[in-house]
Amino acid sequence: DTYQLSFKNDIGGTLASLNQNGDLAIAGSLTVNGGFDYAETFPATPDLDAGDIVMVDAENTNGYGVKKSDAAYENTLLGVISTKPGFLTGKSSAGTQPVALAGRVPVKVNTESGEIKPGDPITSSSTPGVGMKAAEAGRVIGIALEGWNGAGEAMITVFVNPSWWNGPASLAGATAGSALTISGETLIDFKNSTLANVSAIVSTSGLWSVTSDGILAAQKVETKSVQTENVVLVQSETTASVSEGKVPSGYNATVVHNPSMTSNAKVFVSFLGDPGGGYWIGEKGEGNFTLHLAQPAIQDLPFEYWILGVDDRRPDPPIGTDESTPPSNGSSPIDTDTTVSASGTEDTSSVPSGTDSGPTEPPAIESSTNTPENG
Repeated sequence: DTYQLSFKNDIGGTLASLNQNGDLAIAGSLTVNGGFDYAETFPATPDLDAGDIVMVDAENTNGYGVKKSDAAYENTLLGVISTKPGFLTGKSSAGTQPVALAGRVPVKVNTESGEIKPGDPITSSSTPGVGMKAAEAGRVIGIALEGWNGAGEAMITVFVNPSWWNGPASLAGATAGSALTISGETLIDFKNSTLANVSAIVSTSGLWSVTSDGILAAQKVETKSVQTENVVLVQSETTASVSEGKVPSGYNATVVHNPSMTSNAKVFVSFLGDPGGGYWIGEKGEGNFTLHLAQPAIQDLPFEYWILGVDDRRPDPPIGTDESTPPSNGSSPIDTDTTVSASGTEDTSSVPSGTDSGPTEPPAIESSTNTPENG
């Protein structure tokens, strides 16, 4: 019962021993002139080759076994079929394969999820038995020791260590549910990667932002072209006004006074009679605007108008330009303090613009502010 086979050195020290129970003990290190991995034998499907990534085969008749991985990020990855195990345990027999569980092993890979670089975690790809770089959290079989960026499949050396990988490292120690903290003036280079699952991006000043609903808010946008389905004017805090006025017979302009009017406001006019030609809104000021006709009114011409205040943040037009549009017959817009009679002569009365100067000048229209119920 105490019999033991021993190897001793020349001074009687035990170098190795094998006892009755089959226990082998060595005093030094064990060197294997072969592979560099630890492997175990598993019952396996017959289509496996060295370098194949394997997963649990729940349908094996032995109750356990391995087969090729059959999906990306497979959750039951066990290891890789070893090419030449450095240390093999288990009984080799027909229908078994050595599965490397630790150490350096050649592994089949492709670039399904991008270029593989040394240090990248390797998981299963959608190709059975073939690995790829892991780009998200999941089960991995080890860490790449070599890179690959070619077409098709290749065999690279991987340090096998089946485990769960938590995904790409967080920037600056940030974790889910906490704020991302980056030192000032830091440049973040995503290396052509996609920034996904972002709820919003907001500038430091808060003057621009992009939301998950696809809304871009900014003070100013500079672009070479804009393609849009709808254009919406944002109403300012100024109350919108709906009212009415009249161009007197024989005149081709009238000044309308309304406290809701600003230089940025938009004016929409609807005539209640035939203006007999073109018309335009000329001068716009604080509290008034001028309505021009291309030809004098043949009789009193009533009209309705709508003043809509908008936030117009465009830069001021260059000095000397006029945003008003002249009529097609070449007539020039007239000064707000002058109304022109049918005879074409100017009335240079000293009466302030917009006041009633008698029969030779049309009365300016003093309008109350009528606000639509919906604002």
